[in-house]
Amino acid sequence: MSIIAWLIIVSCAVGVIETTMIARDPASKELMSRNLLPVPLQYAIMYLGSLAEIVGAVGMLKAHNWARYLYVVSGLSAIVIVLGISAIDRTALIRPFVIYAVQVLFLFRPKANEYFRQKTS
Repeated sequence: MSIIAWLIIVSCAVGVIETTMIARDPASKELMSRNLLPVPLQYAIMYLGSLAEIVGAVGMLKAHNWARYLYVVSGLSAIVIVLGISAIDRTALIRPFVIYAVQVLFLFRPKANEYFRQKTS
């Protein structure tokens, strides 16, 4: 589980850096302005989503069962929001969705269930 948790932490850290860089790019701001939600709200959602996933990943490192559910819900919420409001080509979401699905699959395998059960014992 620690490998998945660290992958999540690193990818979220990279995402926060990318989001911060996007905030300085006029072309990205213009693209974001085509979405249904106001640009500041989009940034808030991106930062809060990353924060939720990092909290979930840190919780997974400590074998907290709630943490994997937090990751699943925050990741699924992000996918739904992006599908609903984004002006980007939907095919760009295939790779991140596959990565997310594989991570979720590993988070609920029997060995993962045993790992998270140890914390409650």
